[in-house]
Amino acid sequence: MGVLGSIYKLITALCVVYLTSSARIKASNEQTFTTLFSVVNPTSINLVIAHPDDEVMFFAPTLLQLDQYFNAGIPVAVFSLTDGGADGLGSLREEELRDSVHLLFRRREAEVTVLDFEDGMAVNWDLEATVKVLSKHINDDQPLFLTFDDHGVSNHINHISCHETVRNLQAAYPKSRVFSLTSKRSIFQKYTAFVPSLISVFKGSTKPMFMNTFKQYLLAFSVMMNAHTTQMVWFRYGWWFFSYYVFANEIKEF
Repeated sequence: MGVLGSIYKLITALCVVYLTSSARIKASNEQTFTTLFSVVNPTSINLVIAHPDDEVMFFAPTLLQLDQYFNAGIPVAVFSLTDGGADGLGSLREEELRDSVHLLFRRREAEVTVLDFEDGMAVNWDLEATVKVLSKHINDDQPLFLTFDDHGVSNHINHISCHETVRNLQAAYPKSRVFSLTSKRSIFQKYTAFVPSLISVFKGSTKPMFMNTFKQYLLAFSVMMNAHTTQMVWFRYGWWFFSYYVFANEIKEF
């Protein structure tokens, strides 16, 4: 009981620190935005994901800050290369994505495009086709792209294909800027909730990182619960309590 009591006290103390650190987190986010985007003047912001719910399960800390700090006149587009229909719920999940994006972006309307590439862990997409389809939808000359890195969070082939698609798409937009979500490799890094990112905020992270304040975390969690209702099975709650990605994102340019 003594050990459990000590663990409970530690968790409580960490939660209190997180709850009372909004000012420090906001200052850190402002510094990250300045570091990454002070000389970036995009004509559009484009998120490229593989499935409906990727936007909130992996990218919410970044999207909420971009919405806050970029000029409200810059248009946002979200491209999901599949409808997430591996379980036969494609049409429902497409509508859930639209609801989610509407709730996440409070300062602007975001356009949602759901493409028809096949959803599946064993599916290799034709990357020439994904590039061709996306280029039909992007008509400005200085787009900003945000997507997965070459590890795809968990080596998910659809996530990695998003990375490869955007990398190949750069050639068509020589003035574009491309940023990716840095994948965490170890279990400890992935499932210690807000603890690593909060430590980074207080120590001063050497890597650009966006972190949700507690209020923003609650917003993202409520978006997942209310928009992506087909995906809120029991293990998703574990993701939202323990995953690093729902609290913070490390972002790099490539």
